[in-house]
Amino acid sequence: MKKTIFIIHPHNNLIFNVTLNYLIKCLIDRHFYLVIFTNCERSKTYFKGNENVKIKTLPLLYPKAPRKPWLFIQKTFLPWISAKLELIKSKNPNIICIDPEGFHTAYQMFPSSLKDFNYVSFEIFFSDELKEERTIKLHKKSKHLLKKGINSLIIPDKYRLRLFLTEFTDCKINHYFFIPVSPSKFYLPKTGSNIPFKPNLQEGEKSVIYSGSLYDWSGIKELIKSMKFSWDKKFHLYIHSHGIGGSFKADLANFISENAKGFSVKILDHQLDYTDYLSFLMQFDIGLSTYIPFTSNSPYDGKNFAEIGYSSSKFNTLMMLGIPTITTVNNSFIDIKKEYDFGYIITDFSEMGIALAYINDHFEKNKIEASRIYDELLDPTEKVKLFIDYIDSTF
Repeated sequence: MKKTIFIIHPHNNLIFNVTLNYLIKCLIDRHFYLVIFTNCERSKTYFKGNENVKIKTLPLLYPKAPRKPWLFIQKTFLPWISAKLELIKSKNPNIICIDPEGFHTAYQMFPSSLKDFNYVSFEIFFSDELKEERTIKLHKKSKHLLKKGINSLIIPDKYRLRLFLTEFTDCKINHYFFIPVSPSKFYLPKTGSNIPFKPNLQEGEKSVIYSGSLYDWSGIKELIKSMKFSWDKKFHLYIHSHGIGGSFKADLANFISENAKGFSVKILDHQLDYTDYLSFLMQFDIGLSTYIPFTSNSPYDGKNFAEIGYSSSKFNTLMMLGIPTITTVNNSFIDIKKEYDFGYIITDFSEMGIALAYINDHFEKNKIEASRIYDELLDPTEKVKLFIDYIDSTF
């Protein structure tokens, strides 16, 4: 019988999560049979034709099952029955559950298999930051289950583990694994990758890329406001996000014209697959990986962002590509900067001019150091192998 692993994925970003995507690839390469419970529609076509992967609908159990009978049957009951049948067929699978929602849902699906759970902590919630009743209940349930005991915890770095263990006291976890939220060089573009945009620069000018979500925690408004006070005009800012469109794009353009008039700022909204996305990023000289915690009541952007560390796929990707980077303060980045001169850490956006000038003066060194960080600290290859070797040994 094939060694079977269930993956419980509660989010809509399965194929865009670089760490999870690489872990799945490695599990397939090692000939495990994967049953992935998810509601990410694109995953059904992404893994189509792979005989070692089965995509199943994740039962709708969090925050609660639907009340309308026909919705309950369609969204919860039938997927739940299907999951139970998979458990019977698979005997004793290992179970990988993603984040608090995945952990909670996995337990509702397979309560007798808690000891076989491998909890992947991309996000950490904290009791004193929770406002909604459903997340408070979820958090209390997670604490209760962790005290009962699970197989392993996968978490990006030691600082986030410290936060996790401070929040979840008296938990029983057999093994801990550090795996950064970092891409593998497997995804680096080969020749012929599609690049839909190229910066148009004159000699002596440099391109600066911010690519990612544009919520308040990104610091994008503070970044734009800093331009007229501290930027040299030889630095051109490019803002890229899949989510820019319609009125939001127009509002951002207006904000730029009001706060950075006379500076070069371009808004980009190209939809790219991951390899083409890396080709796109590789064109830029300087990267931005900025986080402002506590900008809303969301449990995601409090202490979870204040200590983002190796959980920042943005920072880790820029390091893999050897792009000197400006980032905001947290303990992990401060530790890294002591030994690797990857760029500059700002404590306030008023320091952007100093940061850009520093990278301009140390550009080649910063590039080399960024690549060295990835090779020595952030490359997930051996870390993922270590986890899979452990999983293999438990069958």
